[in-house]
Amino acid sequence: MTNEFLHFEKISRQTWQSLHRKTTPPLTEEELESIKRFNDQ
Repeated sequence: MTNEFLHFEKISRQTWQSLHRKTTPPLTEEELESIKRFNDQ
């Protein structure tokens, strides 16, 4: 068995929330709705 999946880094909830805010794509509500509807066509 290889150990390739055994290298995890623990991240606190506060750090994760901070990272999430920084990486959230700047899409408008209209753009999000357009993307959601794309699959319905």
